Amino acid sequence: MTILQILVAARWVHFTALFALFGCPLSFLLTRGTGAAEAERIFRATNRLLQIAAVIAALSGVIWIAALIANMAGSFTDATTRDTLNAFFFETQFGPVVIARLILLAAALLAIALPRRIRFGVWLFIGAGLIIDQAWLGHATNGGAGLFGAAMIVIYAAHVLAGAAWVGGLPVLCLVLTRRDPARGPREIVIILSRYSVLATGAVTLIIASGIANALFRVQGHLARLVATDYGEILLVKLLLVGIMLAFAVYNRFIALPRLETARQTPVFTGLSRSIGVELALGVLVIGAAALLGVTPPPA
Repeated sequence: MTILQILVAARWVHFTALFALFGCPLSFLLTRGTGAAEAERIFRATNRLLQIAAVIAALSGVIWIAALIANMAGSFTDATTRDTLNAFFFETQFGPVVIARLILLAAALLAIALPRRIRFGVWLFIGAGLIIDQAWLGHATNGGAGLFGAAMIVIYAAHVLAGAAWVGGLPVLCLVLTRRDPARGPREIVIILSRYSVLATGAVTLIIASGIANALFRVQGHLARLVATDYGEILLVKLLLVGIMLAFAVYNRFIALPRLETARQTPVFTGLSRSIGVELALGVLVIGAAALLGVTPPPA
C-alpha cells in the first residue's frame, strides 16, 4: 500500500471508531428512565463496543499520525528521524494539535479502567474532544487565523459532531432491538427510538446546514468549481450515500416505528433492526467518503 492509501484507510477506521466513541454514550443516555428490563444487557454490550472502539481509535490514530508525518517527509523511514519528528511536533501548526490528540487517545484507553458509573460520560467528552481536535488537521484550517478561519473550524466541527451523533448512536439502537425480552411489549423500545428520532432530526438538520457551508467554503462560494474535479466527484458520492441513509431514516421513523407501537411479533423487531443496520452500514461508507475527501485537494 502507498502512504496515501494507508492514510485514507487509517482515517476511515479512526473516524468510525470516534463516531462510536461519541455517539454510543450519547445514544445510551436515551435509555435512561425507561425502566427497560434489558438495561443491564444493553449496558454490557455497549460497554464492550466502546472498549473496542477506544482501542481501535488509539491504534488507528497512531497509524494516521505516522502516515501523516510520512506523507510530509516522503517515506516512513524519513518520518522516524529525530529531525523530522522534532520539526513536525514543535515547528508546525499541526504539532500541538497532534500532541493534544495523542493525550486524548491515551485518556480513552485509560477510561476502560474507570468505574462504570462515569465511564460512558468520560468517553463521550473524549470523543467530542477528538472530533473537534481533528478540525485543525484538515481543509478547515485553510481559512487562516481570522474570523473567517474560525468560522470554518467551528462549522466543520459542528458538522462532524452532528454526524457522530446520528451514525454513532445507531449501534445502541440495534442492541436495544436485539436484546429485548420477547415476552415484553414494545412500549419502552418505542420511547427510546422516539427519543433518538428527535436527536437524529436535530443532527441531520445541522449536518445539512453545516455541509452546505463547508462546501461553499471549499469552493469560495462558486459551486460550479466542483464540476469535473476529484473532490466534486467524491462529494457527490458522499451526498448520494447520505440521501439513501435519509430514506432509510424516514422509513424507520414514519413507517417502521408506528408499526412497532402495536406489535409484539419478532419479525417486526427484526425488520426494524435490519433496516437500522443498513442505515449504519451506509453511515460507515459515508465516513469512508469523508476520509477520502480529507486528503483530496478542494477546488479552491
